Amino acid sequence: MSFGDKLTLIGLTFSVVTTCCTLFIAYIALVHTTRPNIACRMLSSKSLQCGAENIYVFEVFNAGHWYASPMAVDVTVYCNFPQDFQLKEIRFGSVQEHIRNEIKIGVGGMRYLKATGLKLSRREEGEQIHVIGSNPDTAGIYSIRLTAFSANHASCTHEFSVSCGFACAPTHLA
Repeated sequence: MSFGDKLTLIGLTFSVVTTCCTLFIAYIALVHTTRPNIACRMLSSKSLQCGAENIYVFEVFNAGHWYASPMAVDVTVYCNFPQDFQLKEIRFGSVQEHIRNEIKIGVGGMRYLKATGLKLSRREEGEQIHVIGSNPDTAGIYSIRLTAFSANHASCTHEFSVSCGFACAPTHLA
């Protein structure tokens, strides 16, 4: 092996080692600067009976990423309902021990209830949020919007379409 071949081999080895170290450092930086990835879903039925009292069950969870799963801390969830819904209270916590009944009007004239102080970690069950209220009296398709954000910069917004039974409309017998 000539001297030139040895230099080429040393240069190639140095390039491979440098590339591997750069990739490792980039991966470590990615893992330690990742924001939590929270998501939500509606667990209760999306087909409602007009005028009936209902419990709307939502779950907020930490979906994480393939490369990292930081914990989402101090998560606040806004449950927004159209004006046609008659809201009573929101329950949240491990066994829904936190109860709030302060209903406010938000953006777009939607009524909302707020759950605060949730902590979401990856590979654990999400937090269930129960909203108690009455369905609209008129049949139709309505949008319920959940917005969640955390103190460490995670956020998500999801809109759920629910239908209030069209069979609920008054019928007249001939």
